[in-house]
Amino acid sequence: MAGQGGRRRLWRERLGVTADVLQILGWLGLPGLLVIGGFLLGTSSEDASPPSQPTPTTPTVTIPSTQPPSPNTPAPPAPSVSTTTAEPTTERAPESVLLADLPRVNGNNDIDIDVTDVQINGLSYPNSLHYNCSLYCDGTSPATYGVVLGRKYTRLQATVGVVDSGPNNPVRFEIDLDGKVHTYTAQLGKPADVNLDVTGALQAKVRIYAPAPLKSPLAAGVDAAGGKSSVLPNAALGHPVLLP
Repeated sequence: MAGQGGRRRLWRERLGVTADVLQILGWLGLPGLLVIGGFLLGTSSEDASPPSQPTPTTPTVTIPSTQPPSPNTPAPPAPSVSTTTAEPTTERAPESVLLADLPRVNGNNDIDIDVTDVQINGLSYPNSLHYNCSLYCDGTSPATYGVVLGRKYTRLQATVGVVDSGPNNPVRFEIDLDGKVHTYTAQLGKPADVNLDVTGALQAKVRIYAPAPLKSPLAAGVDAAGGKSSVLPNAALGHPVLLP
């Protein structure tokens, strides 16, 4: 009996719910039913449809053109190439140079010539070519001193003279430039200036002559023993300088 009573209550509850639903549907009417049905069907179809797959993209490949350029298209400019022409270098001479510092030539007769400081007419001349003998000379006259100019210089400046301790005899000087000889004469207290154009000269040779004939060592010794003096060279080319 108890089981039958429970089933009756369940049926009454279900009938009550059904009556409520029918009452709501009656209130909504046919249009409401259609809207609700469409909504339920759309939701169901969306849930059932599989997820959409992304559409693959096709890569774009650019193929370079193999066609020759149009005749109207200007060609690219050629790369510029700069060229430098090497100029020959010429060795320049210094501002000035001492004649005694230049290279010597072969065949000099300069055994009696020293490069030293001298006094000429009361003035000092450093780096001079001094032709001097004591008692007798080892070489012959004239004494020669040659150097290489190398066509690098334009002017030779110097002073020719007898050293203040020398004899009062005139002395002859020669300056030979490639065979062209320039002659100067000096005496005690009377020097002479040299300002010589040496442009293009390859060699310069200085010759200084003895003021009297030279004696042999034996003759000079005999004269000295007899109290007879000899006239010996004592002259100089004072401070010879070459200018570029």
